[in-house]
Amino acid sequence: MNTQLEDLMDEIIANADVKSIWENLIKSDGNLVPDPNWIYYKVVRHQFDEYKKKGLDPGLEGYHAAAPFNGDIEKAKILFIGANPNFTPTSFEPRLHVDKGDAYFTWTAKRDNVKTPVYDMDYVRKFCRDIFSDPKWTPIDDKLSFTVYVDKPGSNKTKPGAVAYWNLMYRFAENLLQINDGYSPTSDRATRERHMRDVMGKIACAEVVPFGIAARNNLGLKDDFWDYCWEKFTSKILQFALPEVVVLVGSTARDVFLRNLPSHYSKQKTKKP
Repeated sequence: MNTQLEDLMDEIIANADVKSIWENLIKSDGNLVPDPNWIYYKVVRHQFDEYKKKGLDPGLEGYHAAAPFNGDIEKAKILFIGANPNFTPTSFEPRLHVDKGDAYFTWTAKRDNVKTPVYDMDYVRKFCRDIFSDPKWTPIDDKLSFTVYVDKPGSNKTKPGAVAYWNLMYRFAENLLQINDGYSPTSDRATRERHMRDVMGKIACAEVVPFGIAARNNLGLKDDFWDYCWEKFTSKILQFALPEVVVLVGSTARDVFLRNLPSHYSKQKTKKP
């Protein structure tokens, strides 16, 4: 992976401002007046509040780290650009913790009397790149759907749950790419799974706002925040992508893309909202 891309991923996944906001929320149990300079306060606060609504401890759960992209973006033939990742409190994905000084990651919530494995930034980068090609991240269920593991609150167990967006991407890409690998709908399961991995290996997806937000809840974010994240993150990620097809998913991603396309090529300086 390109070292400049790795640096950009680190800036998104373990953003210094996000870490500071999350740390202050945990220490104050949510009772704090936000600093006017905290650009990402709403999206970070959102996760904290969602945990509280479900009776979960944000400090144990961890902040679901921002996602720079999913898939091998440097090699993908098809790039999907959406508005923002969904936030599912129990999903099995990188969770940022800041209670020991330096940031570290877990994949599930920390539980009493259960040793939770801890991971570093390099491991998270590989997760982002290999998520569709590695079965341990995206197991295929009995219905031949791509899934992600979901944590069961109060235990150390997980179960797979289908991800509708990924399966829509797969069907779209399969029809577009027409990969001739000997696969047919009557092929045995092993052949079908190889075909599915082959198709998904040619896909990547990125979001305008890389921070997880619960479905149907945009927190009243204004256009300038979406545009800021486009210039700060998305436009830079696109410099490493050479897809044959770009798919804009939803009206928000489409509108941000059209608003910022001229500045993407003129390389205007990013301005804070």
